Amino acid sequence: VSFAGSGVPPNCATLTAVSATTLTCVVNAPVGSTGAWRTSVAVTGQAAACVDPQMCMVYVIQDPPVVTSVSSPACALQSAGPPVVLDSCSQGLVTITGRNFYPTDATMNNVVFTSTGGSGPAPVCSVIQVSSGGDQIICDLDVNTATTGPWGLQVDVNGASSAAPPQAPVLIVTSGNRNPTYTPGSTVMVCEDSGSMIQQAWLTNIDDGNQGTQGLRCEITQAVNSSAVGTPPSPICVINQLTKTADLYITPGPDVYGTFYYNVRLIDDGTTGPCSPAPCTPCNPAATCEASTITTFSIIVLPVNDPPSFVCGGGISVAEDQGRQVRPGFFTNVTPGGIEETQQIITWQVTTTNDG
Repeated sequence: VSFAGSGVPPNCATLTAVSATTLTCVVNAPVGSTGAWRTSVAVTGQAAACVDPQMCMVYVIQDPPVVTSVSSPACALQSAGPPVVLDSCSQGLVTITGRNFYPTDATMNNVVFTSTGGSGPAPVCSVIQVSSGGDQIICDLDVNTATTGPWGLQVDVNGASSAAPPQAPVLIVTSGNRNPTYTPGSTVMVCEDSGSMIQQAWLTNIDDGNQGTQGLRCEITQAVNSSAVGTPPSPICVINQLTKTADLYITPGPDVYGTFYYNVRLIDDGTTGPCSPAPCTPCNPAATCEASTITTFSIIVLPVNDPPSFVCGGGISVAEDQGRQVRPGFFTNVTPGGIEETQQIITWQVTTTNDG
């Protein structure tokens, strides 16, 4: 007795009864032999013709698949027991253990996630390997960054569906590390030599992107400057977690003026989710702490007219009726003001304090 079809064929090796008109045998259908099979019988080497081909078909229906455990080496998670917990930045291989999976064609196995309170797109786990015994599936997991919450898992094999393991849901997705956001501040104007100043609530609507679970720092770097004289100021941005704002501290150096350009952004510390303190490692080693978009702003230091200065010589003694006297270099270190005022003209004014 033989069977013709596609896949692993059944076999009928054990004959239990044989007569001139009836043959009875025990059909053994290995895993992977599902489908329709055309039966033929050969007696002493001669094949018997089937009067009605439809009556000579054997249909093998596979038992429903069973899932017993789920594991993910991406985060060194448990293979059984509590639900698997992943961050939505997670990508990696998931191992599903059970029985009655289709071994000869991985595409016949479909891993399906069903929300048990989760939101967003369902996770996707593409089957890439099935064990020869049909007791293990390895699939490639991809979780959308908008996916959160608990999800149940089942395996569909050739139309038959499994039930989730006893600890359903098997997958809990927490919020991934999202980029912080803010409302940028405006151009800041200060006067030359005005000393330190604070622009309060310069950045507003600060959001770490993860419901306040992240630490944030403000980073300011210098951009290309133009029309500027002197060493650029080094502004500092300080975040107020309570008001969700950031203050800007500026201290221009002496005789510095012009327009200075800077870039500002927010960077989180990545401490959120089940893989804390670095949720994207080892879940996703390629991920790092997230940063906001970069905004360019300017600090305008307005020049002021600095007073001229000089160093006066010592006292002079002259004799009465001696006439005009010249003392070269009596006034030294004469400057019209700041370094930007070298083209200014100085007018001297001399007065006496003891006319008599």
